Amino acid sequence: MAAYDEMGKVCALIAFYSNNIEEKVAFLTSVLVREDRQGQGLGTALLNEFEKYSINAGMKELRLEVNKRNQRAITIYKKCGYTEYQEKEDTIIMKKDLKHV
Repeated sequence: MAAYDEMGKVCALIAFYSNNIEEKVAFLTSVLVREDRQGQGLGTALLNEFEKYSINAGMKELRLEVNKRNQRAITIYKKCGYTEYQEKEDTIIMKKDLKHV
């Protein structure tokens, strides 16, 4: 999924997969927002679209992995309802339960 600026250029995108039919878990693999468009809510808007898509695909949970040093992203994910699920050496796996959405 992507967001485009007024010139038709990509200014934000997310990549994910929502194909774990057995566990009904979707996994966010990348969130990228062009530097000049950061802080404008584009990443959050795309996260919301990821959630809607995953709900429509029958998913019950969203997961992502984020670097522990990326406090800005962790703060955004928490504001969007994600909680810390598992800690690794350099990363944190976060999840969001969709059962009550």
